[in-house]
Amino acid sequence: MHKVKTGLLVSVVSFLLNGLFGYSHVLADTMEDEISGVESNLLPAVIIAGQPAFRLEDRMAHYRVPGISITVIRDFEILWSRQYGLADVDLAVPVSPTTQFNVGSLSKGMASLAVLCLVNDGLVELDGDINSQLKSWKVPENEFTQQAVVTPRLLMNHSGGAIFSPPVFYAPDHLPTLLQTLNGQSPANTRPVTIDRVPGSQFQYSNAGFAILQQLAEDAAGEPFEVLSRDRIFDPLQMTHSGYEQAPPEGAQVNRAAGHQANGMTEEIKRHAYPILAAGGLWTTTEDYARFVIELQKTYQGRSQKIISQELARQMLSPQAARQYGLGVFMRENDGEIHYFGHMGDNRGFFAGYLAHITDGYGVVIFTNSQVGAQLIPAHLVQIGQIELINHAIVNFELRFDQVEAFMCLTCGLLRLGLRRGWCGRRQRLSRPCHRRGLVPQPRPGCDPRPALGKAGL
Repeated sequence: MHKVKTGLLVSVVSFLLNGLFGYSHVLADTMEDEISGVESNLLPAVIIAGQPAFRLEDRMAHYRVPGISITVIRDFEILWSRQYGLADVDLAVPVSPTTQFNVGSLSKGMASLAVLCLVNDGLVELDGDINSQLKSWKVPENEFTQQAVVTPRLLMNHSGGAIFSPPVFYAPDHLPTLLQTLNGQSPANTRPVTIDRVPGSQFQYSNAGFAILQQLAEDAAGEPFEVLSRDRIFDPLQMTHSGYEQAPPEGAQVNRAAGHQANGMTEEIKRHAYPILAAGGLWTTTEDYARFVIELQKTYQGRSQKIISQELARQMLSPQAARQYGLGVFMRENDGEIHYFGHMGDNRGFFAGYLAHITDGYGVVIFTNSQVGAQLIPAHLVQIGQIELINHAIVNFELRFDQVEAFMCLTCGLLRLGLRRGWCGRRQRLSRPCHRRGLVPQPRPGCDPRPALGKAGL
């Protein structure tokens, strides 16, 4: 889910130089040493002579983040995965590899893939008038839709013009239906979905657009969105710990993290519910989500077609709207080429994100069960004395609130894991490093950098 009205300004400086992530294997003990080094050697945002490095557990305590799960991808495979802390502070339940987190707007990539499955099967026309394809509901016509039609592609790249007002989170026992949400009918806490600009004319981040896409998917497939996603994505990719059930049946064995506030206290409602599954209702693990990322990378390369065709994967991972967004994923152009895709997401009590290279098969997925999880490590992760610091790569996501650059500096270090001392490709002059610039940007005029805890997430 998203609280930033006009989008994400992404700046990714190329991470791939000759030899990056290029060696063929890593010895197990070396890998454990490297992981341990990362856990114990987090650099502060501004390096001061003599200042000791941070430990991951110390940063978790400092920011009152109970739990974190990290999965690193290399060579189109999961390289390693680690979990830290507690999934539920009240019950003292530790985070495990099977702990599900709510991932907010990371749901959008998964939802886009589900719709593209239907495009692949000829059940949805990607560039066709969506009202000619919807059965249970129609986009309200107005002066804007008379100038251009709304299409599934425009909704997936956030240029369809669909809006409604936040918030969209609920107690599980007061959850409106998707149709009630689209129509703004009680118990929905949002106004009806409308089109407020000419479709295709402007990028405008939109949860409402994904509400429409969810209804389209259900109409086209003739089954609930969660069933469609399970049959066409989760099962084929062996995502065995993922689902959209907002209130699992009593007695169901579901390992889900509880959401936590910025002060470290458990949310009064530990697991809020979201009727717009496609926008922010996904519960999953970092390993499961990494399998989704890997499948996109492989399909883009023509190495797999389990879910969709290579052609559709290339459209999904290509800039569509304002050259910053593909279909359900943020993109980055650097030197005229697109190298990375990723997304951030937050809902009440959770923050998640991922970043991946389109063609070279590496990336990182990070979930936290805290509203301020992105501030867990306002530092550039390095392995002191083992990984060369800055001459090779910088990753910097710039958003309209301060969590994200810190988060991306976390990924910057994590993406270099598995490198042995001494790898050194062609030197390239890059922009100033994260640790010199400071990791938390100053708020822009008129922009409150603090998380809007009572609003819809990213």
